[in-house]
Amino acid sequence: MASYFSEDLLNSRYQAMKVHIVSQWLNMGAQRGEYYLQCPCYQDCYCTDWEEIPRIPLNICMYPGELDMFVVHQPFEQYGVIVRWHCIECERELSCGFPPLGTL
Repeated sequence: MASYFSEDLLNSRYQAMKVHIVSQWLNMGAQRGEYYLQCPCYQDCYCTDWEEIPRIPLNICMYPGELDMFVVHQPFEQYGVIVRWHCIECERELSCGFPPLGTL
């Protein structure tokens, strides 16, 4: 990712997505626990029920490297929230990994 985009652009997208994720989480009832991040393409493996592991819908498709930043840093731990973008059962991605160029 770093070779394609400036650090400022990546940080800007990361911060904007953090705000969006918290907003979506609050709209969903702000429960503690584990959540899947799901791109607007709504890719899903259906291994786990939405009630078991809720999906937080993203407002844009993101590159896998960008989504990895959320998994590695877990920026929502202070809320008791863990996010993933891979299914814990089958390891399928819940993101297409191909954002439109207009979102950069």
